[in-house]
Amino acid sequence: MARRSESPGFAWAFRDLLIALLVVFMALAALALVAATKAEKAGVTQGDLVFTLSWLSAPKADVDLWVKAPGDAPVGFSHMSDAHCNLLRDDLGSTLDPQSTAQEMVVCRGLPSGEWIVDAMLYQAHGAALPVKVTATAMRLGAGGVTTFLEQSGLLRHRGEQLTMFRFRFARGHFLPGSVNRLPMKLYGMQP
Repeated sequence: MARRSESPGFAWAFRDLLIALLVVFMALAALALVAATKAEKAGVTQGDLVFTLSWLSAPKADVDLWVKAPGDAPVGFSHMSDAHCNLLRDDLGSTLDPQSTAQEMVVCRGLPSGEWIVDAMLYQAHGAALPVKVTATAMRLGAGGVTTFLEQSGLLRHRGEQLTMFRFRFARGHFLPGSVNRLPMKLYGMQP
């Protein structure tokens, strides 16, 4: 008669260990599922406002977007961030930048009350035909997605020209449609 090398207690302990590991694994899987669901519901936003400037009619041109939030210095190629806004990329035009998309974007966090100003500036034409048509867009990011609340086009006729695309106000987090105007204010040169 052959003898078993393990005792009945060892077999029970081994089964208990496997069951305990299985329970721990299932609990960790459940926690991971809950954490993933919370992350999806929370959503990730990079900011509250997005401003874009595009000039697709003249891709060789180097056009710059400037945005001034209330109480901040203007944000653009020589001052790329301040308390509320960040320029994501300085597009130099297809002549100097093979990755050019003929578009610049500023993302802003928070909605401080006061006047917001958005400018376009023709830094360099690089052989592009003048005038350069530019279009500025203001979008609000929220739980419901992206909402465009302003869009304006204009013409830049010579190197160094600055064009106020729009000025508007926010009050307690709300856009005031009656506040929109195009009174000129040159933002380039105002930065610290």
